[in-house]
Amino acid sequence: KDSSIKLKFAWIMAISLFALILAESANSIPLIKFAYYTEIGYGTFWEMTLIVTIIASIMYGIYVLFVAASGESLAQEIYPRSVGILDKMREKLFGKEMAWSSFHGYWLAAISLGGQALLYFAASKYFDVWYPADSPVSSVFDMYLPFLFPLTIGLVAAISEEFTFRLFGISFVKKYFKYTWLALLIPAAIWAFAHSNYPVFPVWFRGVELTLGGLLFGYFFIRYNIMTCVIAHYVINAVLVSIPLLRSDNKYYLVSGLIIVGMGLIPVIFGLIGSMKKRRELEII
Repeated sequence: KDSSIKLKFAWIMAISLFALILAESANSIPLIKFAYYTEIGYGTFWEMTLIVTIIASIMYGIYVLFVAASGESLAQEIYPRSVGILDKMREKLFGKEMAWSSFHGYWLAAISLGGQALLYFAASKYFDVWYPADSPVSSVFDMYLPFLFPLTIGLVAAISEEFTFRLFGISFVKKYFKYTWLALLIPAAIWAFAHSNYPVFPVWFRGVELTLGGLLFGYFFIRYNIMTCVIAHYVINAVLVSIPLLRSDNKYYLVSGLIIVGMGLIPVIFGLIGSMKKRRELEII
C-alpha cells in the first residue's frame, strides 16, 4: 500500500482555503467597520485587522496542508479505497467517481438534515430539549456579496473538519488502536463536543446529536470515500447558512442561495455530460 505523503493535493486545498478566507474577509468589510472601537486610531484598527486576517489565513492554510497530507498518507495505508478518489481527481477533477461521490454526498446530507429534524422534534417533545428559534434578521445582507459567506463557511468547514476528523482522525485511531468502532467513535465524539457551544439545553445534547452524525459520516467515509463526506458537510452547512437567502423575497438573494446549495452537484453535471459524450461516440462507432 502506498503510504507516501503527497503534497500537491494538500497544497491546492490549503492555498484555495487561504484565498477564500481572504476573499470573505474583504467581503465582510461593512461588518468589520461596525466592530471598530474608538479607543485606537482608525488607521491602526485597519492595520491590526489586516495583519490578524493574513496571519489567521496563513495559519489555517498550514493546518489544512498538514491534515490533508498526513491524513491521505495514513488513509492510503488503512483505508486505501476511501482515498483512491483523490488520485482519480488528480487525473480528472470531475470524473465518474467524483460524480458518484457528489450523489452519495447529497444523500448523506439529506439523511443528516432529516435525522436532525426528527431528533430535535422527538427530544423537545418527550425530553424537554430546548433550542432557540432563529431570528429572520441576518448580517449576511450587510456584506458586499451575501452568497460568498455561506460558500466560504461551507467549504472551509467541510474541507478542514472532514480532513481532520474523518481522513486523519479515523485512519489514525484505526492504525494505533486497531478497533473500527473506536476509530469511528473517538473522532466523532471529539468533533461533536467541539461544536457543543451552540445554545442547546441541556448542553450535552448537542454533543450527543453530533456524535451520532459523526458516526454516520465515518461509516460513509469507510463505505464510500472522503469526498462523499466533504460534499455532504458542505451541503449541510450551505443549506443552514443560506437560510436567510432562501427565505428572501429578493430574486437575487434567492437564486444565489440556491446556486450555493447546488454547487455540490457540479461533479454530477460534468459526469452526465461525460456519459452523454461517450454514448454519442459509441453510437458513431
